[in-house]
Amino acid sequence: PSSSPTCRRLPASPTSTFQCASSRSNSGPSPRLCYSTQRLAPRKLPICWPARPFRIQRVNTLAKCCNSPAMLANFLSVLRVLLIPFLLYFIAQGPAAQLQAVLLLLLAGITDIGDGWVARRYNQVSRLGKILDPLADKIFLACLLGGLVFWRDLPLWLLGMLFARDVAIVLVGGLFLRSQGLVIAANRWGKYTTVCMVLTALSFVLNAPASLRTGLCLAAATLVVVSSLSYAQLALRLLQRDRT
Repeated sequence: PSSSPTCRRLPASPTSTFQCASSRSNSGPSPRLCYSTQRLAPRKLPICWPARPFRIQRVNTLAKCCNSPAMLANFLSVLRVLLIPFLLYFIAQGPAAQLQAVLLLLLAGITDIGDGWVARRYNQVSRLGKILDPLADKIFLACLLGGLVFWRDLPLWLLGMLFARDVAIVLVGGLFLRSQGLVIAANRWGKYTTVCMVLTALSFVLNAPASLRTGLCLAAATLVVVSSLSYAQLALRLLQRDRT
């Protein structure tokens, strides 16, 4: 009927409501109009996170080395070699940088003692460590004595003796490693020689009395000969065992 309002329903929605309004004009009443208004609620979209979110991991090399005793021992050996440029720089500066040179020498000695102690303490003596430790000692001593020959008048013959011994040890050790897979580790006489060489170098850095420096040079030369004989005896013993 004409008296009933004309309604138009929009699709049902939880947020839909009906509103009615009437409009009047001079010609007469108009039918009531019903209309629907919709309020669209904001739709929350699901957020899909990956099962394992990507994370940027920062790798701390020193912490990683400290977690493994074997890696820490090898790191100390490498650190001893890395100290060489700084030590030579302070030696070249003369008495003005004498304290810095002494401190670096002491730090190098601590790394030499520390790498072996860590490996033995945690039972992490590795094949790489047996090669890396004596090789670092040889490189460090050769560079140190070379700098002292150039700047502090260390006898050249002492450097020559040490260099000849180390070259022979490296060559013979390389042959045994390649042919038999054996690693000739540093023995106690080699360690004694290293300690005496460091003390000799320290006496020249500190400009000790000439008599003390001469005595240390002779003691170091004697230990070079003794350690060379001990390594030669070990090599002959290994050759005889291989033949039998």
